[in-house]
Amino acid sequence: MEPTLFEGDCVLVKRIGLDALRSGDLVIARDPRNPKRLWIKRVGSTAPGSFAVVSDNPLEASDSRQVGSLRAEHLVGIPTLAIAGDGRLKMLTGATRI
Repeated sequence: MEPTLFEGDCVLVKRIGLDALRSGDLVIARDPRNPKRLWIKRVGSTAPGSFAVVSDNPLEASDSRQVGSLRAEHLVGIPTLAIAGDGRLKMLTGATRI
C-alpha cells in the first residue's frame, strides 16, 4: 500500500470540531508533549471531548498508545489537499477513511 502523504508534502487544512471526526479520518493534531509539533495521524476512536490517534507506521512513530487520548484543544483540523514535492495535487477529503 502506498502512503497517503510523504515527507515534504504540503497540506491544506480545514478546521473542524470533534463532532465531525470519524474513525479512519486523517487529522492534523498537536503533539501533547510538544504543542509546537504537528502530527498527521488517523483517528482511531472518538469519545465525548477526546479522540485517539493511530499512526500508519506504528513501529516508527508516536500516537495515542504513548500519550493517551487527545483533547479538543489538540485538534487542528483535517487535511483536504496535498501538494506533492513534484507539484502534483492530491485531493484528500473523502479518500482518507480506511
